[in-house]
Amino acid sequence: MLRKVIVIFLLVVIQGLFSSVPEKYISITIQSPEDISSLTKLVSIDNRQDNTIYAYALPEQLERLQELGIIYELQTLPMDERATLTMATNIEEMFNWDRYPIYEVYLEMMSNFASDYPNLCLLENIGYSQNNRQIPVVKITSNVNQETAKPAFYYSGQMHGDEVVSYILLLRLIDELLSNYGSDQEITDLVNTTEIWINPLANPDGTYYGGNHTVSNARRYLANNLDANRNYIDFIDGYPGTGSSTTVSQENLDQISFMTGKGIVMSANTHSGQEVVNYPWDTIPGLHPDDLWYQQISRVYADAVHEDAPATYMDGFDDGITNGYEWYEANGTRQDYANYYLGIREITIEHSMVKLLDVNELNNHWTYNRDALIQLMKQVHYGIKGNISDYQGNPLVASVEILNHDIDVTKVKSNGDFGDYYRPIYPGTYDVKISAEGYESQIFTNVVVSPNSSVTLDAVFGQEELSQNIQLNSGWNLISYNLDYEDLSPTSIFSDIIDNVQEIKNMTQTYSPNLPYYFNTLDNLLPQEGYWVNVNENSLLELSGNAYDQASVIELNAGWNLVGFLPQVSTSPEIALSSIGDNLIQVKDLTSIYNPAMPDVFNTMDLMSPSKGYWIEVGNPCSLIYNIQPVSKVVRENNSPWDISIYPNNSAIVYAEFETDEFQIDYDNDYIGVFSAGESLGAGLLSYYEDHAGNEKDIVALVVQMPSNQANYNFVYYRGQENQSLTLNQEITLQAGQVYGQLPDQLISLEYQATENSNDNVEQVNSITLYAKSNPFSNILNIGLNAKNEQDLELSLYNLKGQKVASKKLRLNSGQMTDISFNTHKLASGIYFLRTKGCRKTSTLKLIKIK
Repeated sequence: MLRKVIVIFLLVVIQGLFSSVPEKYISITIQSPEDISSLTKLVSIDNRQDNTIYAYALPEQLERLQELGIIYELQTLPMDERATLTMATNIEEMFNWDRYPIYEVYLEMMSNFASDYPNLCLLENIGYSQNNRQIPVVKITSNVNQETAKPAFYYSGQMHGDEVVSYILLLRLIDELLSNYGSDQEITDLVNTTEIWINPLANPDGTYYGGNHTVSNARRYLANNLDANRNYIDFIDGYPGTGSSTTVSQENLDQISFMTGKGIVMSANTHSGQEVVNYPWDTIPGLHPDDLWYQQISRVYADAVHEDAPATYMDGFDDGITNGYEWYEANGTRQDYANYYLGIREITIEHSMVKLLDVNELNNHWTYNRDALIQLMKQVHYGIKGNISDYQGNPLVASVEILNHDIDVTKVKSNGDFGDYYRPIYPGTYDVKISAEGYESQIFTNVVVSPNSSVTLDAVFGQEELSQNIQLNSGWNLISYNLDYEDLSPTSIFSDIIDNVQEIKNMTQTYSPNLPYYFNTLDNLLPQEGYWVNVNENSLLELSGNAYDQASVIELNAGWNLVGFLPQVSTSPEIALSSIGDNLIQVKDLTSIYNPAMPDVFNTMDLMSPSKGYWIEVGNPCSLIYNIQPVSKVVRENNSPWDISIYPNNSAIVYAEFETDEFQIDYDNDYIGVFSAGESLGAGLLSYYEDHAGNEKDIVALVVQMPSNQANYNFVYYRGQENQSLTLNQEITLQAGQVYGQLPDQLISLEYQATENSNDNVEQVNSITLYAKSNPFSNILNIGLNAKNEQDLELSLYNLKGQKVASKKLRLNSGQMTDISFNTHKLASGIYFLRTKGCRKTSTLKLIKIK
């Protein structure tokens, strides 16, 4: 063994006479994967093929290998496999993208991007290399000079100076984004919604080691002979990875400083020497908590490449992707540092087997990677996102944690300037905890993330102190209050007017300030209860504090109950008390009554209001949860065709599989919405999915915002390109807080089948056949009728509220087809019912109008 080491050492010395870079390229045969752990601390591992490790080593590292008796073989430096390396000495020579720029031309190109597109591109300098070369970066986004709430993505190229192909790809990506803004919709949307940072060259000293005029003598290392991608702090060892240095090089310190505080959500650092997408971790065998998500986005990149490249490009490992440690252990990588210490979800992309690529191959590699580079950036918008503020709208720095999933380093924080946050995550259902210092944490359960889409989860902390003024008339008053107090004693609540109070009582207890304490049985005044209050003169009870939870449960006994009104706004009794449904007999206050069984003319209670107490009579014990009216209409998420009504604390989740043979699904534009009484309560984009058995499925995930605890819901399919809404055959009953269906196998089944009469139903009513010639219909509704018997008929069109919006009277002749048209220009889009009324049985046909 000793003689073999000496011979190899002599070979190293001989090759050193002809090589102008100090590092050498070697191979080492390992006996087991565990050997990599010791080697990665001795040399800079570049690749692993089965049991052979390929690495870079400096002379002193070779000596250390010899001291340890580790046998290595000298290999040709990868850069020596290069072919034509034509340099561009001016901007014009870069127009065809078939040259490498000299350093001065590179700086001029970066400067020109900013000057040519001042509203889209901003030039900054990350820092200077050890040989005083600039490390420029561009920021690309709409209104680039204004700070806005957008997720940021960062591409960084060529931290290994001899892996030059990524340098050109990222330069060209900058040009592609800027020159196609406004003409390419995909690029325009991406630039409008994303803050994109691109640094094409992170190690200029390595790339221009032979001088600013050439890349032909490029080297891997930084000027201080350290591997930039082994020189970040390793989160296991706590010091830089490979090499004798205990400090982080200036270039890496500058990168860390740049990446901190930019709001970067995702990043990728680019290399050559392999063709693969590499995801964390590099330094440990344990999987990242978001391993499925990392595999997914790596797959997005590799699959996009496979669409545009020859079959042999990026086809190794797991068809183009690999876990870093599974490939080979590496300590001190930027990928691990960014993920662990900065909270940035970074991957590593290897663009070419050949490190210093022939200029004739540069355009081909752009073709292979162009779409993939763009598709990867779009992933920054998928997952969970939102805005966090206090009740006055001031942005807050808050922590967003996925419960039973995250570790400390995978939690994300909101931006202190705008309050926005972005949490990319694999599709599924999660519980999310949002914590802001000085406030009680908020937990959101059953948050559904669908493939290739986002869910918005906003959080508002704190409450504006409310005031509640209750006017009391001399004598008895029936009242309640809806603020949140710690001290609920009568003397606390009525402290300001306690001298005017004669007595306070509910159904079973009483309090009087004029009686000895042992006669008073009413110790606490609860917002859920109503109270009789007797005062000796007109008085104003002024209360202030935070709103009481209006969704609190009030348990009712059969018969009469004296209850408080918890909502902050007046609401009709039929809506406010909808949770007790058929159990409700009547409700009354001092002056009015509502009885659902009585004609409206006898019901005198139009609204239930704060500050009043109410007597509620129910037939059976039940739970009252005051129904909360929609508090907002959200902007259509991801171009959904419908506005969605939001009902806080009252939602169900539906996972459904969709099937049809009638048309091709457009995954970018086709939605399924869930409706009740004509109101859109949820919508989701159709997605492609595979179950555990590998079966292909078209699925949708819906969060159904429910106006009441239980109701029947139907589904509408929206074909985006055709601007057409189609009613599906299914209707299901949902309950708040429940999940229906489960990814990827146990799904609710939804389907659409057209009828022979263009899309919808034909109703047979004894001797009359009624059908819609087009359903859904637009501005004209055409109806066909065929009668076996001569008869008079009234044909009426009703909306979902039961209001008649159009009608026609006609006489049908026996055996004769009759065509009827309704002009519906003034009718809103939605669901309608067509009813026939004649000498025969009345019938109803369901119709949908679309604009």
